[in-house]
Amino acid sequence: MMSSEQAGIEKFVIVAGYRADSIRSWLNTRSHIGASVTLIENLQYQKANGVSALAAKEEFHDPFLLLMADHIFEAKTARALVQQPLAGDEVILAVDHKLDWRL
Repeated sequence: MMSSEQAGIEKFVIVAGYRADSIRSWLNTRSHIGASVTLIENLQYQKANGVSALAAKEEFHDPFLLLMADHIFEAKTARALVQQPLAGDEVILAVDHKLDWRL
């Protein structure tokens, strides 16, 4: 298993809506060695995913990975994405071509 530090990730910003209080309680019982963690509550969580990103917009100063909590990927994917050079107005979209594959 690869750590966030090995992938080049120094900071996590978690946007929570539904049951954010439970997520906050869980985070408070964990040690986050190697990365900082910020929890932002999105009171409009019932709206589209983009609203969650807007709730955290003040945290976006450097290149970042935008991930959905219910998406699973290999650690090497995060490392490869973080290492890609981008201009200020560029984005990378990672697409899973094996959508029909089952575990």
